[in-house]
Amino acid sequence: MTEHSMTIGKVELVSLTDGGMGPAATDFFPDSTMDTWRSEFPELLDTDGNIGLRLGSLAVRSGGKLVIVDTGMQFPDGSGTLMCTSEFQRAMSAVSIMRTATRRPGS
Repeated sequence: MTEHSMTIGKVELVSLTDGGMGPAATDFFPDSTMDTWRSEFPELLDTDGNIGLRLGSLAVRSGGKLVIVDTGMQFPDGSGTLMCTSEFQRAMSAVSIMRTATRRPGS
């Protein structure tokens, strides 16, 4: 079991990372101000005023089955892309999940 996993009964839940992004706090939360971020949440900002966001997925193992749960990234227009970044592939390999063992729903 990895440091980012837990077992509940006979179900193992494993956190996987897709990487991250660091938008300006006011880009991600447009109704906010940098003054508010600096005074109320300074620990969430880097030196450039950006917030670090982790993108992640969840692997669920139980009864010999493996399910990868990833909500994906949707943009306001409803579009989105399915990415399998090298960081995500490393995260899967670190917990003994081979990409060839995964498939998209309906395939």
